[in-house]
Formats: sequence, C-alpha cells, structure tokens
Amino acid sequence: MTKHRPSAAELEHLRNTVGRVSDAVDSMLDGRAIVIADDTDGVGYLAFAGSLASDSLVAWTVRYGSGFLCAAMLPDRARALGLPLIASMGPGIDRHYAVSVDAIEGTSTGISAQDRARTLALLADRHAHPDAFTRPGHLVVELVAPGGVLDRPRPGECLLDLLSIAELPLVGGLCALVSERDSTALATGDELREFCDTHDTALVCVGDMVTFRELTERRVVRVHAEIEWLPARSYSTGSCVPRTARSASRPASSVPGSAV
Repeated sequence: MTKHRPSAAELEHLRNTVGRVSDAVDSMLDGRAIVIADDTDGVGYLAFAGSLASDSLVAWTVRYGSGFLCAAMLPDRARALGLPLIASMGPGIDRHYAVSVDAIEGTSTGISAQDRARTLALLADRHAHPDAFTRPGHLVVELVAPGGVLDRPRPGECLLDLLSIAELPLVGGLCALVSERDSTALATGDELREFCDTHDTALVCVGDMVTFRELTERRVVRVHAEIEWLPARSYSTGSCVPRTARSASRPASSVPGSAV
C-alpha cells in the first residue's frame, strides 16, 4: 500500500469537512434545523432532531420546505412502534417508507405544525408505545439504512449519523428545501449556500459525513508518526463551501430555524 503525506490543500479540505459536521451537530443540539445537501441529485433537505421538535421549528421547516415532512428512523425503531413497511415504492426508488402516523394525545387534525411536532417528539421518545399513534396519519416515516451513510449515502442516513454523534434519539425531521427562485422546483447548488447564509443555518453534505466516518472509524491509521491514507470513496461536496463564521453569539431562540 502506497503511503503519502497529505498536501496542505487536502488537510484544509479535511478541516473544513470536520468543521461542517461539527457545526451541524452543534446546531441540532441547540434545537435548530440544518441543511443536508444530497450529493446524488444536489437537492437540499431541512433536518432537525425529532426529540427537540417544537411548534415553531416545524412551522419554519414547512414554510421553507416542500411540506412533505418525514420522520427518519431505523427499521428496528419502526418495528418497535408497530409501523409496517409500505409494500412497494416502485422501481428505481432508493427510499423506503413505513405507514404514516399521528400522535393520539395532544393533537387535533394531525396536520398542523403543533401536531406534527408532537408526533415527531413522541416517535423519538423511547418510552412511546405503539398504541400512542393512529395509522395512517400526517407524518411520513422514512426508514434509513442501519449502517448510515457508509451503507447508503443519502440525507436520511446522514441525519441519523449526526444524531448519533450528538447522542440524541435516532429519530429526525427531514423535508426537502423548496427553491426561492422557482417555487415549482427544489433548491440545489448555490441556492443552498445562499439560503444558509441568509438564515444563519449550518450546511453539511452527505459526502462530508462519509469522509468524517471514514476518518474516525479506523479508515485513517497512524503508523510511526506518519499518516497512512486508505483509499476512500469519492463524493462531491460541491454544495458545501469552506466554513464561515456564523453568529454564534446569538442564542438559538433568536435566529430562524430554532426551537422556541
């Protein structure tokens, strides 16, 4: 195996990658939404911790998102809550959904931001029982690969990997971001960076999480004070840019996308 010392550019890229992952984790711990860029099609997704879902956070997400709000979770969690897989999503669809749900207690129609926040928080509650939900409902359950982005590099897997790093329950809210330039399309590319700059929101690419996990899960081995770089898969991070100083001085409740 060929050993090679990383160049200054490679080290800077890795610092930026780790920084974006760290910023995303910090934002979710603060109860804020982040944007996850899908390297497959370039689409951005608003994402947040289900256990920290609030009325205002869900309302903000639906305002800027498609309205198709999903609760991303592992298949084992869905089985524990009695949420069966929908039989067929059609050929070529790389996503898997379980039956949609509403929380029974503390909700009315199930469609409001308040009701969906309540349902998300209950799905993330480890004490929740299957009888606490009606089926079908207004919150769609998306099943993610147990191995995260190393099994399937998609936004749902990236979200749960971030929640795992944050040591939060592995249920998260996920909603595609709508373009502000064209309300009939989803936001991609430069528009994701513009949105995050405008709304002081952390941006992370699925490829960032792939790189982060490969770095931290014994994909980089230190031998005799030299770094041996193991071959890694190549993922584009075109939607992500070097980190910029976001206004960390402001409390989470005073900025868009925060849980208040």
